[in-house]
Amino acid sequence: MKIDFTKALLTIKGAPIKSSSEPDAPDLTLQDAAVNALLMPAEKGATFDQSANAFKLALRISNSPADCDVKSEEISQIKQAIGRIYGPIVCGPAEVLLEGN
Repeated sequence: MKIDFTKALLTIKGAPIKSSSEPDAPDLTLQDAAVNALLMPAEKGATFDQSANAFKLALRISNSPADCDVKSEEISQIKQAIGRIYGPIVCGPAEVLLEGN
């Protein structure tokens, strides 16, 4: 499935979520959330291969954010990673974009 990770995450009212509280902060994109989450330390018990695969997926998203081809299991991996570090304000909009809604 091709996903455009450059899309901004939107609040419940449709305004872009900002990447920080600074007034001129850029919009938080799906790429920002996915790459940040995938590169965070893995859960306890994660194997070397799981961590390396998370890095490779983050690299693929970074190298081709506008037209990244991801498998359904990778979408699940991205959602789990985002869910580990972000709350509903990011998880909800990320799911909308990842599921193509």
